[in-house]
Amino acid sequence: MIIKLIKKKLTFLWLIILCGFTIGAYSFLSIPKEDTPALELPMFVVNTINYGGSPEIIEVQITNKLEDEFKSISGIKKIESVSNFNFSTIIATFNDNKDIDEAKSDLKDSIDEVLPYFPKNTVSPIVKQINPSDSPIYSFGISSNKTSKDLYALTKDLEDSLKGIEGVSEILTIGKPDKKISVYLDYAKLNQYGINISQISKILSGIFINQSVDKKDIGGNLYSYEIITFSKDINKLLDQIRNTDVLNLNSQSIKIGDIASIFFEEISESELSYIMKGNDIFNTVSFDIKITPGSDIESIIKNIKSKINTWEKSVSGIKVFETYSKMTKINSVYGTFVSNFRQTGITILIILFLFIGVRISLGVTITFPLVYLITFIILKSLGYTFNSIVSFALVLTLGIMVDNLIVITEGIVNEFHNNKNIKFWQAASNTLDKYMWSIIPGTLITVFMFLPIMFMLGGNIGQFIGPLSITIAITLITSLAVSILLLPVILNKILPKNIEGSSGVLTAILNKVGKGISNFTKKILKSKFRSFMTIIVFWGTLFLSIFLIGTGVIKTDFMPATDRDNVFINIKYPLGYSLNKNAISTNKILYEIKKYLDSKYKNEIEYIYVNIGNNYSTSAIGTASNPTADFQAYLNIKLTPGDDRDLKSFIIGEDIQNYIDSTIKKKFNYIKDISIVPGMSVGGGKDVGFYIIGDDVEKIASYLAKIRPSIEKIDGIFNIYSNYEFTNGKISYKLDINKVLRNKIPLPALIQLFASIENSDYIPNGLTVHNFTEFGDENIPLKLYTKYNGNVEDIKIGSNFVANVTKERELEPELKNIQHIDGKIQLSIDADKRSDTPLGVITKQIDKIINDNPLPEGLKFRYNSNIEDSSSSSAELGSALLVGVLLMFFILVLKFNSFKYSIIILSSTFLSFIGVVFALGIMGIAFSFPAQLGLFGVIGVGVNNAILFLDGFFGVKDLALKKALLITIQNRFVPIFLTSSTTIAGLITLALKDELWGSLAIAFIGGLVLNVFMILIYLPALLFITTKNK
Repeated sequence: MIIKLIKKKLTFLWLIILCGFTIGAYSFLSIPKEDTPALELPMFVVNTINYGGSPEIIEVQITNKLEDEFKSISGIKKIESVSNFNFSTIIATFNDNKDIDEAKSDLKDSIDEVLPYFPKNTVSPIVKQINPSDSPIYSFGISSNKTSKDLYALTKDLEDSLKGIEGVSEILTIGKPDKKISVYLDYAKLNQYGINISQISKILSGIFINQSVDKKDIGGNLYSYEIITFSKDINKLLDQIRNTDVLNLNSQSIKIGDIASIFFEEISESELSYIMKGNDIFNTVSFDIKITPGSDIESIIKNIKSKINTWEKSVSGIKVFETYSKMTKINSVYGTFVSNFRQTGITILIILFLFIGVRISLGVTITFPLVYLITFIILKSLGYTFNSIVSFALVLTLGIMVDNLIVITEGIVNEFHNNKNIKFWQAASNTLDKYMWSIIPGTLITVFMFLPIMFMLGGNIGQFIGPLSITIAITLITSLAVSILLLPVILNKILPKNIEGSSGVLTAILNKVGKGISNFTKKILKSKFRSFMTIIVFWGTLFLSIFLIGTGVIKTDFMPATDRDNVFINIKYPLGYSLNKNAISTNKILYEIKKYLDSKYKNEIEYIYVNIGNNYSTSAIGTASNPTADFQAYLNIKLTPGDDRDLKSFIIGEDIQNYIDSTIKKKFNYIKDISIVPGMSVGGGKDVGFYIIGDDVEKIASYLAKIRPSIEKIDGIFNIYSNYEFTNGKISYKLDINKVLRNKIPLPALIQLFASIENSDYIPNGLTVHNFTEFGDENIPLKLYTKYNGNVEDIKIGSNFVANVTKERELEPELKNIQHIDGKIQLSIDADKRSDTPLGVITKQIDKIINDNPLPEGLKFRYNSNIEDSSSSSAELGSALLVGVLLMFFILVLKFNSFKYSIIILSSTFLSFIGVVFALGIMGIAFSFPAQLGLFGVIGVGVNNAILFLDGFFGVKDLALKKALLITIQNRFVPIFLTSSTTIAGLITLALKDELWGSLAIAFIGGLVLNVFMILIYLPALLFITTKNK
């Protein structure tokens, strides 16, 4: 019936083929590209600023109030918080099914409820969704010997031009000078004239007015009115501030200029950057460019680079350094796919050429690209992008989808071999009658094995892996349709007339191998006892494989280490470091590390980018909540491209860490912490970490101190860090209120004086009294500082020393920050994992340490998000596998109408796990999350092979049982060998080249190789025992 339809619609089907090639090629070239699938996490960060607030005050007056309000929101899964100096950060995670817009609205409504109860100088909280894709797609630095101010002025036109690119949402500028008007009050003169800072603050906060006052009638005409009290010329404004009266003293007017120095300053107070190339250091202004979600990354980056090149030609004395581009990874993903497609296609073509002949294999060679091109049409029309997961899925299915094409092609060829007078369309009809109901359920089984992954994996991993299932489903169903409807049309044109004499150069050898396997199996089928023992051996080996994983002989891991073109080093100094002191210290460290790099990796390094004032974070949460701070910095060591390097970035990074531990930390003992930043996991952040949660911070800290020595002895972890950190301390002044009143000391003036004092190179927040918005597109704050060079203990207001009204002064310990999980205090230990140590090995040791040191009452243990996600994802993957197997069983029962044969097929497929385990063991690779995914492919393809064998067996079932089985082995060996070998060929390049998915390919190959023997040895033995002899 299908062949009649094909013959009747030949012209239309040729049109489909033509459109498939042309529209498919266009879709392939134009489909939007990105490095990884876009993730939309139901996770929000709420940042609240209260300048001058200590962590304890921030916790009590802001964080706790927000947390209590957030707890009542429906769908909240987890609430984490950090109360820092000056600001509160809360991360609210919702259940996956919570609507994103509704979640954000609920958070804002809750904030509105508690906002009136915050301290009066609190900045309104900002709610932002945490989105991994909300990170820069392109970063570059412009370097020269100019000052940051002059360099930024030179780049301002370029920045404005880049902001005009469609799709660009934000440009973050590092090294851009901050503009402010600074009033530096002379402490001695304040006291000389009896002036306190509150008086000056009150005057300056009330005299700058730029106010529209509606329209007024003059002579019958309406005029707009505006009242302005200051000049919009910055220099004139400074003069105005200098000449502002403060008080009259003995008929003499005391002006602000008499007691203060006033400056318009353009200096970077938050971040600085520079680049070291060779032995030269270039002052740098850096730009990080973000885009709106869904924008075409490739076209935007091309536009950015074009504008940079045009601008660069118009200026002199500058150098442009590309510090990061998502196109590097995207091009790598795209290039890997094209390379794998080409190499695998050639390999498959050679296999088919050797075993079934050139002209015959030509049909498969034409149609398998057609399958891919149609897949790209569908993917693009559904709004999918081309990314690493889609690329991997396409490479993974390359060998699988060719199976259908091979089965139909070889079936038609066999029809001609069996009957040289048969017509092509009759041969095609006989082939479809014979094989169509084998390849349809076989294909659907593979599709249904992967589909549950799409629905059953939650969180970050679920969204990350999701496109895998849909891409596999589209590709395999497309291959099924092409095999049945379009392949016969193409074969009709290209098959030789004397096809019955056509064969591959190694066809005879393949037939001999099939006969040899048949003779080997014949010995097993000599008796039911031998067959039974063969089955026992296979199942015994399966239990051995499970034992090897359970006992840790075969290691378990989550995600393997991957290469990148950068090594990042984070540096932290003691709290209170100034930006200038940070730059000096980081420079010293930079030169030491540079000397080491030159001695070992001179040809591997392009340049080093330095950021003063920030830390590099691979965590979306870290990026969203980490503010700039004077006490931190990072180095970005830009490596040569991966193809030009002999060593992987994680190997270089771990070696640098060893040098840091052995040399840098000892030489520069004032460093608080310095460590490399390992490669990014899906969730980001540290690979290893756990929390101890409770209500008593001292109790938690005591337990952590008890177990930390054991944690530090765990092999395979480094950069061990605890969030239980203290500042230099907090000096608490407890005033005698009666003395304050008797001495008439204004308390607001006292607080403002302390807030404004600058007595070192550390720049305090100062006292902001006004924000000018009239000078371009930037706010210019007017800030008060009090220059004071004496001992803080000797401060006085007017003639009154603060010490004289102080009842008690105490130096108290102060936590650097206070962290919560779901309202409870948490202290954590985090660490990075060495690339050669599986995660499972580490967590087993941590579990043992916790079990050996029971938690005190009231404390709880919890792993960090990365480990929790990996555990839940592995569990969800196991559930998805069970659902996939259940769906597969339904299809098998539907096809064979038999529980017996369905169970026989399942049993042979499960035994393929032996090959997975032994392949990983031989290669020394951990049983990772990608390797677990390989099981899905092994089971799907393995079932196809088993169906092919059983269909062949049913065709000769009227013969004696043993003879029927041996004939089936000979007849089915060639298609089983060809489909398995082409699938393996499609995985070889993946196994050799792809670090992330290589373990999946190796597991798949190992399982598939064993599956061939399962089908040709185990399956006949099992059928021999369970089937009655005719």
